[in-house]
Amino acid sequence: MSLLFKPKIKLNLKSDKSYKIESKNAVPKTKPWSAKELKQLINLKAIGLTYSVIGKILDRPAASCGVAVSTKNLGSKYKKRRMEMIKEIMSDD
Repeated sequence: MSLLFKPKIKLNLKSDKSYKIESKNAVPKTKPWSAKELKQLINLKAIGLTYSVIGKILDRPAASCGVAVSTKNLGSKYKKRRMEMIKEIMSDD
């Protein structure tokens, strides 16, 4: 019985395929938010829609909608818009 290691794979592997190594830290391409889309995001969130529904309407990922609200500090804006809508409904016109 031999205790020597005998590799089963040849050391000089040659392949016709060239493998492309991609960086794990690659930044995905993102689509910037326009002013119109941000306004739509605020209004849709103000009526109580979830980010997943808003994402489908605006053709964006749900996480992107949440990140936009967070990074652009839109939380207070959509809450203010929600209160304006409630006042419009409750007013005696």
